[in-house]
Amino acid sequence: MIDTPDDLLLLEAEHLARDLLLDVDDSQRAVASLLNGWAPVILASATCSASQTINPFSQVLQICRGIRRDGRDWIGPGRPDPRLDRIRQLLQDVASAPQASGDLPQRRTSALHTCYLVTHAVAGRITRHAAELRQDESTRPRGLLIGALGSRVQNAEQILDTHLCDRAAATGPAIGPAQASIDAIAGWDRALHDALVDQTPDPRVLLVSANISLGLLRRTAELASLAAANGHLDSFNVHTRLQPALNAATDSWDRARDTWRALAPITTPPASLIR
Repeated sequence: MIDTPDDLLLLEAEHLARDLLLDVDDSQRAVASLLNGWAPVILASATCSASQTINPFSQVLQICRGIRRDGRDWIGPGRPDPRLDRIRQLLQDVASAPQASGDLPQRRTSALHTCYLVTHAVAGRITRHAAELRQDESTRPRGLLIGALGSRVQNAEQILDTHLCDRAAATGPAIGPAQASIDAIAGWDRALHDALVDQTPDPRVLLVSANISLGLLRRTAELASLAAANGHLDSFNVHTRLQPALNAATDSWDRARDTWRALAPITTPPASLIR
């Protein structure tokens, strides 16, 4: 819920983080720009949680320091992505604001979630760039090194994800059907990952992924609207934050599905996706 100007700053930061996820530029310059802007965002997020007994960013900061030199050697220098620089500024503004009012745990969770989105975007971009380099024999060794760098960023992503899950669990017991949906989505994510990573692109796999992703997005939109109508979710957040993001993602997957449908042969998809 938007209660204070700080909440608006966090909302802008989250929107910028989601924009990073939609960016498909996997060039060396773009990857360097993201990696070099990532650590300052982590540091700013850590400041928002500085008063906590357990700071979820301490381990992530250690990873940032460890890969700083390797990132410059293997990917190269670069100015931080302007979106990351803006996210850093927003989080610093929130951290420096008076903390006498508002839902402080909720703001910390919001900063943590934004940081998770940013880290997920950085890890994904590095991994894709490394995979592209490994396709050419002349750049394969460098691609392997950058792939290892991406794995370290993914470790940071997993740390943040664990803290987010711990916070969600602290709010109350999980509901059976909801947990079942979470488990099903996680299983689908693993299956898709296994079918795509380091594999020759198969239009059938991409078509299946588009169809299922569209179904998940549309069902999520329906459930969110129903929850908002029944008072289980904040209506303002659903209609100003969640629904626009879901609509944009749905449009993107619609266009992608049309492309993969035109390229995919009329054959059965790989067994890993239909078992």
